[in-house]
Amino acid sequence: MASVMNLVMRRPQVAQYRISPFSPGVNSWNIKWATTPSGTFTTFLSVPNSNVANKDPYKDWRSGSGFTVAKTWQMPYTTGVGPNAKVLSAGQSGAVPVYFNPNTIQAGLDTGLFYIQAYPVTNGTEGTPLNMKAVGPYSANPGMLENPTGTAPLAASTSGSLYVPFSESVTGFSITNTGTSTLYVAFNGSTEEMSVAAGTTYANQSLVVSSMLVRGNPASTTFSASGARNLFPYGKT
Repeated sequence: MASVMNLVMRRPQVAQYRISPFSPGVNSWNIKWATTPSGTFTTFLSVPNSNVANKDPYKDWRSGSGFTVAKTWQMPYTTGVGPNAKVLSAGQSGAVPVYFNPNTIQAGLDTGLFYIQAYPVTNGTEGTPLNMKAVGPYSANPGMLENPTGTAPLAASTSGSLYVPFSESVTGFSITNTGTSTLYVAFNGSTEEMSVAAGTTYANQSLVVSSMLVRGNPASTTFSASGARNLFPYGKT
């Protein structure tokens, strides 16, 4: 089973994710960020391929699978993994904890929308990144608007489309083609597309969207999407 990165918790100045299941042979993970899903991703954190141990002060005692959810928002807080993390070996189960304060990446980033990816590092060489995650600002209430923007690449099919995640599922969805070429959009892992002409907007108030695949044809094009997050509160597991 391939590893994926999933949200554990989001609170003011705290974002916590876990990478699971354990990947034998991986030495560490480079965590990279960008302001848009089509932007250049830059490493801001490197974490060992390790699991949280029982005495780790960053560990919470609510039940979890392989890794329990952390209450880091109550703790003195910086970035990385707890001091009692243990290195796993082949055949062991567990999950790699990843937590950080967005403001340590860039001042004020905690109140904005950005994107992260985890790159496995084996013997000094980066591998294929895991699923991209959107990191939105914490909100104690549902309904906060999320506004992903970027450039949809030129592609002939969804196999070349840009993956655009939302931090949580959204409704009240709309997407505007702000470029000059036709925009093609597929939702929630489907390859069935709809087209949005240059300079026009598609809106669907009842559609629930967690991710999109976007591409341009006959050229790349820019887009601006919007949706209201559904969960109460964002980041609760």
